[in-house]
Amino acid sequence: MNGMKKLFFFLLCAALATTACSDSDADDETGQNGTNSLVTASTFKATGRMTVAGNEPFVKEDVNAEVVLGNNQSAEIRIYGVSFSARMPVTIDMVIPNVTYNKTVQQITLTGDNIIPMAGGNAYERYMVSGLQGTITADSLIISNNYSNIPTIYRGKITLAE
Repeated sequence: MNGMKKLFFFLLCAALATTACSDSDADDETGQNGTNSLVTASTFKATGRMTVAGNEPFVKEDVNAEVVLGNNQSAEIRIYGVSFSARMPVTIDMVIPNVTYNKTVQQITLTGDNIIPMAGGNAYERYMVSGLQGTITADSLIISNNYSNIPTIYRGKITLAE
Protein backbone atom coordinates (compact mmCIF):
# COMPACT_ATOMS: atom_id res chain seq x y z
CA MET A 1 0.00 0.00 0.00
CA ASN A 2 2.89 2.35 0.76
CA GLY A 3 4.16 1.82 -2.79
CA MET A 4 0.76 2.83 -4.19
CA LYS A 5 0.89 6.13 -2.27
CA LYS A 6 4.34 6.88 -3.67
CA LEU A 7 3.17 6.05 -7.21
CA PHE A 8 0.06 8.25 -6.80
CA PHE A 9 2.18 11.12 -5.44
CA PHE A 10 4.66 10.78 -8.32
CA LEU A 11 1.86 10.79 -10.94
CA LEU A 12 0.22 13.80 -9.28
CA CYS A 13 3.52 15.75 -9.33
CA ALA A 14 4.11 14.83 -12.98
CA ALA A 15 0.60 15.96 -13.94
CA LEU A 16 1.04 19.28 -12.13
CA ALA A 17 4.41 19.91 -13.74
CA THR A 18 2.97 19.22 -17.20
CA THR A 19 -0.06 21.51 -16.80
CA ALA A 20 1.96 24.36 -15.29
CA CYS A 21 3.32 25.27 -18.74
CA SER A 22 1.22 27.21 -21.22
CA ASP A 23 1.49 28.02 -24.91
CA SER A 24 2.04 31.73 -24.21
CA ASP A 25 5.18 30.89 -22.24
CA ALA A 26 6.48 28.96 -25.23
CA ASP A 27 5.68 31.85 -27.56
CA ASP A 28 7.55 34.28 -25.32
CA GLU A 29 10.56 31.98 -25.25
CA THR A 30 10.71 31.87 -29.04
CA GLY A 31 10.18 35.61 -29.32
CA GLN A 32 6.88 35.53 -31.20
CA ASN A 33 4.22 38.09 -30.26
CA GLY A 34 5.25 38.45 -26.65
CA THR A 35 6.98 41.06 -24.58
CA ASN A 36 10.21 39.04 -24.68
CA SER A 37 10.35 39.42 -28.46
CA LEU A 38 10.96 43.14 -27.91
CA VAL A 39 14.06 42.28 -25.91
CA THR A 40 15.46 39.55 -28.14
CA ALA A 41 14.38 40.49 -31.68
CA SER A 42 16.35 42.76 -33.97
CA THR A 43 13.99 42.76 -36.98
CA PHE A 44 10.31 43.70 -36.87
CA LYS A 45 8.00 43.38 -39.88
CA ALA A 46 4.53 44.91 -40.08
CA THR A 47 1.62 45.38 -42.45
CA GLY A 48 -0.54 48.45 -42.16
CA ARG A 49 -1.77 51.78 -43.46
CA MET A 50 0.16 54.87 -44.46
CA THR A 51 -1.71 58.15 -44.18
CA VAL A 52 -0.44 61.24 -45.95
CA ALA A 53 -1.78 64.55 -44.64
CA GLY A 54 -1.34 67.97 -46.16
CA ASN A 55 -2.85 69.54 -49.28
CA GLU A 56 -3.95 66.19 -50.77
CA PRO A 57 -4.81 63.76 -47.96
CA PHE A 58 -4.26 60.19 -49.07
CA VAL A 59 -4.42 56.73 -47.47
CA LYS A 60 -2.50 53.72 -48.78
CA GLU A 61 -3.56 50.33 -47.38
CA ASP A 62 -1.51 47.14 -47.08
CA VAL A 63 1.84 48.90 -46.82
CA ASN A 64 4.63 46.66 -45.51
CA ALA A 65 7.30 48.02 -43.22
CA GLU A 66 10.40 46.62 -41.58
CA VAL A 67 12.55 47.98 -38.78
CA VAL A 68 16.03 46.53 -38.40
CA LEU A 69 17.79 47.35 -35.15
CA GLY A 70 21.53 47.67 -35.44
CA ASN A 71 24.32 48.21 -32.99
CA ASN A 72 24.85 51.46 -31.09
CA GLN A 73 21.09 52.17 -30.98
CA SER A 74 20.89 52.92 -34.70
CA ALA A 75 18.04 51.42 -36.73
CA GLU A 76 16.97 51.35 -40.35
CA ILE A 77 13.31 51.69 -41.34
CA ARG A 78 12.18 50.23 -44.66
CA ILE A 79 8.72 51.06 -45.98
CA TYR A 80 7.65 49.19 -49.10
CA GLY A 81 5.14 50.40 -51.69
CA VAL A 82 5.04 54.04 -50.60
CA SER A 83 2.78 56.44 -52.46
CA PHE A 84 2.33 60.08 -51.47
CA SER A 85 -0.69 60.82 -53.65
CA ALA A 86 -3.46 59.11 -55.57
CA ARG A 87 -1.95 60.74 -58.66
CA MET A 88 1.49 59.20 -58.06
CA PRO A 89 1.86 56.69 -60.94
CA VAL A 90 4.23 54.30 -59.15
CA THR A 91 5.02 53.21 -55.63
CA ILE A 92 8.52 53.33 -54.19
CA ASP A 93 10.40 51.54 -51.45
CA MET A 94 11.78 54.03 -48.93
CA VAL A 95 14.70 53.41 -46.58
CA ILE A 96 15.26 55.71 -43.62
CA PRO A 97 18.75 55.02 -42.22
CA ASN A 98 20.34 56.18 -38.97
CA VAL A 99 17.19 56.26 -36.85
CA THR A 100 17.91 56.33 -33.12
CA TYR A 101 16.15 53.73 -30.98
CA ASN A 102 15.73 53.06 -27.28
CA LYS A 103 14.67 49.59 -26.15
CA THR A 104 12.75 48.69 -22.98
CA VAL A 105 10.84 45.55 -22.07
CA GLN A 106 7.49 47.20 -22.96
CA GLN A 107 8.39 49.05 -26.18
CA ILE A 108 11.02 50.36 -28.54
CA THR A 109 10.98 54.08 -29.30
CA LEU A 110 12.28 55.46 -32.58
CA THR A 111 13.43 59.05 -33.15
CA GLY A 112 15.15 60.93 -35.93
CA ASP A 113 15.54 64.32 -37.52
CA ASN A 114 17.19 65.63 -40.69
CA ILE A 115 17.69 62.19 -42.22
CA ILE A 116 18.13 61.80 -45.97
CA PRO A 117 15.95 58.88 -47.13
CA MET A 118 16.97 56.42 -49.81
CA ALA A 119 14.91 54.94 -52.64
CA GLY A 120 16.24 52.69 -55.37
CA GLY A 121 19.73 53.06 -53.95
CA ASN A 122 19.67 56.85 -54.39
CA ALA A 123 19.60 59.57 -51.73
CA TYR A 124 16.62 61.95 -51.88
CA GLU A 125 17.62 65.14 -50.08
CA ARG A 126 14.49 66.81 -51.40
CA TYR A 127 12.42 64.53 -49.12
CA MET A 128 14.48 65.05 -45.94
CA VAL A 129 12.89 63.16 -43.03
CA SER A 130 12.19 65.32 -40.00
CA GLY A 131 10.32 64.94 -36.72
CA LEU A 132 10.39 61.14 -36.85
CA GLN A 133 8.72 59.57 -33.82
CA GLY A 134 7.81 55.90 -33.57
CA THR A 135 7.02 53.02 -31.26
CA ILE A 136 7.20 49.28 -31.59
CA THR A 137 5.20 47.17 -29.15
CA ALA A 138 4.60 43.43 -29.11
CA ASP A 139 1.83 43.83 -31.69
CA SER A 140 2.14 47.25 -33.39
CA LEU A 141 4.44 49.60 -35.26
CA ILE A 142 3.60 53.32 -35.40
CA ILE A 143 5.81 55.85 -37.20
CA SER A 144 5.06 59.51 -37.81
CA ASN A 145 7.34 61.89 -39.66
CA ASN A 146 7.57 64.49 -42.39
CA TYR A 147 9.08 63.90 -45.81
CA SER A 148 10.11 67.49 -46.55
CA ASN A 149 6.79 69.25 -45.91
CA ILE A 150 4.62 66.13 -46.33
CA PRO A 151 3.38 64.80 -42.96
CA THR A 152 2.82 61.04 -42.83
CA ILE A 153 1.86 58.42 -40.28
CA TYR A 154 2.25 54.66 -40.58
CA ARG A 155 0.21 52.32 -38.38
CA GLY A 156 0.87 48.63 -38.74
CA LYS A 157 0.40 45.29 -37.03
CA ILE A 158 3.55 43.33 -36.26
CA THR A 159 3.60 40.19 -38.39
CA LEU A 160 7.08 38.95 -37.49
CA ALA A 161 9.65 39.66 -34.80
CA GLU A 162 12.93 37.77 -35.14
